[in-house]
Amino acid sequence: GEEVAVTTSAGDGFGPATVWTGRELGVAWSDRRDGNFEIYFARFDGELRRLTADLRLSADPGYSLYPEIAWSGREYVVTWQDDRLGEFGVYATTVGAEGPAGYPARISDGGGGDDESPDVAFAGDGYHFVWLQGVLGRFQAVHAVFDEELDRLMVRQLSTGLAGTAASPAIAAGEDAVAVSWEQQEEGVFDTYVVLLDGAGNPLGDRQRLMAPGGAAREGSLLWVNSGFLAVYSGLGESGFDLFYSLLEIDGDTAPGAQLLSAAPGDAISPQLALGPGEVGVLWSDARTGDYDVYFTRLLCVGL
Repeated sequence: GEEVAVTTSAGDGFGPATVWTGRELGVAWSDRRDGNFEIYFARFDGELRRLTADLRLSADPGYSLYPEIAWSGREYVVTWQDDRLGEFGVYATTVGAEGPAGYPARISDGGGGDDESPDVAFAGDGYHFVWLQGVLGRFQAVHAVFDEELDRLMVRQLSTGLAGTAASPAIAAGEDAVAVSWEQQEEGVFDTYVVLLDGAGNPLGDRQRLMAPGGAAREGSLLWVNSGFLAVYSGLGESGFDLFYSLLEIDGDTAPGAQLLSAAPGDAISPQLALGPGEVGVLWSDARTGDYDVYFTRLLCVGL
């Protein structure tokens, strides 16, 4: 079909996040129509016909940026970072059929620096959040579980904090299971780690490294498939960063193997995943021609 303009107001609109519920599409983005960036949300049907007016989710004097969105089967949850208190913190609100459910909840407590780059997923009876917590000039990956009223149930630091800093957190949920990944600087290079959790947030095993020691993996993207998780990420290959994938078993007993997905001159970065009928779509940026273009491929999944 034809493209549809989501934002039509004066001022910049950027950084959209979307989720398909099976019946409709929820879209959240940052919008500067009111003078500073605030988070807005709207719903569309399967033909991209608008179901709601633009709903403003944040209202504060700071910048509200980089929303992410999830669907619980009953309502949406939207999370973002904003600096209403001077430093960036992570906030969230739920959105039902009647609109936003009250004032946004603060998700992060702050650790002496900015808390940023949140992501969210729904598993079991709660929302799982991951974000970067600023501590003494470094960032650590933090995971927390909140109930459907956005009351905190638990919080845990995932990265070691022994060397360097964490980056690029991502999260995905399946059947009472959650996968969380993040970059961690160790031994002078960034690598991507992943940990599997149950619906209550308890680890199902130790954290796992997506590439062998000495390798480098960045910008992991996660998706639940069948009875485990698929991770796609940029890994350092012979001619720069190539695209790799790993299958993560729920038992967490075996380290994932890195399988090459796409190799070409120039870097392949920023993969995104989507579930289709019997397949997974993979979208990424690729500099094989000298300029970055967008590429797409499909992975067929037996039994999906």
